[in-house]
Amino acid sequence: MSAKIGSSMHKVAVVNRERASGFATSVLAFVKPNIRTFSEQQWSEVWTHLGLSPAEQETAERPLANLRDRVE
Repeated sequence: MSAKIGSSMHKVAVVNRERASGFATSVLAFVKPNIRTFSEQQWSEVWTHLGLSPAEQETAERPLANLRDRVE
């Protein structure tokens, strides 16, 4: 990932249903503190972590809702 984005500290939010993958991501957070794991019920915390404005949240939510529908 560093080769692609350089050394800047981009924030990453991982939203998942499975505890095992949430644990793996939380372990990564010790190395890269800008990576955080959230449950599907924590969308407001996701947006806060990423620093998105309300308009950006709305823009991001549309494709995410579509992807969630496809997965379920």
